[in-house]
Amino acid sequence: MRSKLHNRRAAKRGTNQDKDILKQSNGKGRSIQPTDLRVLLQLLSPLVIAMRVCLYSVNLTFILSPLLSNLIDNLSSFAIQFFFQYFAPFTMGNKSISFDPAKDIPSLKGKVILITGGNLGLGKQSALDLSKHTPSELWIAARGEESGKAAVEEIRKVSPGVSVKFLRLDLASFKSIKEAARTFLSSVSRLDTLYLNAGMMGGPHVTTEDGYEKQFGTNHMGHALLFKLLKPFLLQTALIPGADVRVIILSSAGHRFGKGKLLFDSFKSTAKELSPVDKYCQSKLANLLYARALAKHVPEITSVSIYPGDIKTGLFTSNGGSWFITVIRNVLLPLTAVSVEDGVKNQLWAGTAKGVKSGEYYEPVGVTGKQSVYAYDDDVAEKLWEWTEKELDCV
Repeated sequence: MRSKLHNRRAAKRGTNQDKDILKQSNGKGRSIQPTDLRVLLQLLSPLVIAMRVCLYSVNLTFILSPLLSNLIDNLSSFAIQFFFQYFAPFTMGNKSISFDPAKDIPSLKGKVILITGGNLGLGKQSALDLSKHTPSELWIAARGEESGKAAVEEIRKVSPGVSVKFLRLDLASFKSIKEAARTFLSSVSRLDTLYLNAGMMGGPHVTTEDGYEKQFGTNHMGHALLFKLLKPFLLQTALIPGADVRVIILSSAGHRFGKGKLLFDSFKSTAKELSPVDKYCQSKLANLLYARALAKHVPEITSVSIYPGDIKTGLFTSNGGSWFITVIRNVLLPLTAVSVEDGVKNQLWAGTAKGVKSGEYYEPVGVTGKQSVYAYDDDVAEKLWEWTEKELDCV
């Protein structure tokens, strides 16, 4: 009896201590303490365990209830994302860097910049903001010629003194990527900044024309091939005195969710066993790890991955049959998303500011330390690098 009473009092003291810790943070941010981690784990673990127990129970009857199984799996992943994105920062003390593109982007005179997906959303806004700082050339790479050329005209009106050009590029096609690279390389003498910004989410269970799972093939393999083809110019530019060559890859906070790791066996298949959300999250983890590998294998270039935040763009337009993407688009984004003008700041900061560390993953704006444990795994990054290089050797 005395032992039980002692345990209850100890548990109550621990609960009160945890509440005090959360009150002390008061949303202002401070250095993370070991006790903070204990609090986070205690708060998160029951939720995750409950979700997963339900999932495993449902899986015992998966033939009768596959939709319910998928529902619980997605809800548990979302609960984790919501916790870390909107609650954990109060105790972890990560502070965003103040960044105003109009004032803080330095002169880009003489620089050549290429942006994939520059026809819409974050890509176009990046081009609009960068154009105001007089780069030598801005290249808008996109699959859609009509929207691409319309973006070029819009940027020219904002910055009439800047040379802005359209480059047709379909990241789901190695043939298109090689044609785009040939056109670009024959037209410029240098390349200072490469924004690997384009991406897709959702869609049916299909592969690219080159045999890769569609989201992985577009978001990772297409950009990896483009980088490989443009690397000689990037390295050549890096030799110019005063040059500061950078590659900015758009990842996502979603890299922490889905299956939470790279499933190499799924890369060259339709991966029907994975949900569209799982596939997207995997491709974004690949983006992050690839930037980490680039920093190691191509140290002459500053290579980083970034998450722009929840943005009101067209990324969620097509749900590919996923009810979860529909919920994100119609329910969550209106509550949590910021404008494209605000969302673009992190990639603009990463592409132009001082103090950007190669190989890092940044959340808005300039915040580090939020990637998953798996994203720190250099062995996995190396395995992805070697796998990708082997795939591209015969292209």
